[in-house]
This record gives sequence, C-alpha cells and structure tokens, in this order.
Amino acid sequence: MAESANETDFADPGQGRSGPGRYLTIQALSELTTCSVSTLRRLKKAGVIVAFQPGGKRHRMFFPIDAVESVRAATAAADPSPGPPSPAGPAEAPRPLRGPPAKWMAGL
Repeated sequence: MAESANETDFADPGQGRSGPGRYLTIQALSELTTCSVSTLRRLKKAGVIVAFQPGGKRHRMFFPIDAVESVRAATAAADPSPGPPSPAGPAEAPRPLRGPPAKWMAGL
C-alpha cells in the first residue's frame, strides 16, 4: 500500500506496540482544516489537540486522524457564525491621552 508523504502508519505511543495508528503531519492537517501551521501549533500548546513527537522536541509532529474534528470544533467555537448585525450603541468619544502634554505641543 502506497503511503503519501503527509500520512504515515506507526504504533501509537499510548498503545505500546499493539497496533498501527493513522497519523497526519502538521502540513497535511493544515490542508485538511484550512488552518495555518502556526494556529495548529498554538492549539497543540493550549492542549486542544494532541500531537506525538516520536523523535523528541524539535522533530516532526504527528497528529491522529481525529484531530481534524477537534480543530474544526475549536475554530468553530472561536469564530461565531455570522448572524444579524448587533445594534450599534452611541459612538464613544476618544479618551484624552494620559500624562502631561508633549513639550512641542505647549505652544499650540
């Protein structure tokens, strides 16, 4: 069976050597979810999605196939669906800057 460059089979570290799992690289997951690689790394760091790095830090990350649904759920929660526009309240006046005025503005 031919494997693509972005998909691989290997034993899940959580399962030991009992059976092969299906995993995606970060590039493949990015293409499937239309999220940037940076966003996927941020979601991994936040604990929203799980990734395995068999080679340790600074090596390739592998994501389980079910990470696609996790990413879509996380991005759907962050991006509310477009609904009717909310009523705009009165526009607030800009607040004055804090601190003393600049010396060059003293003559104005």
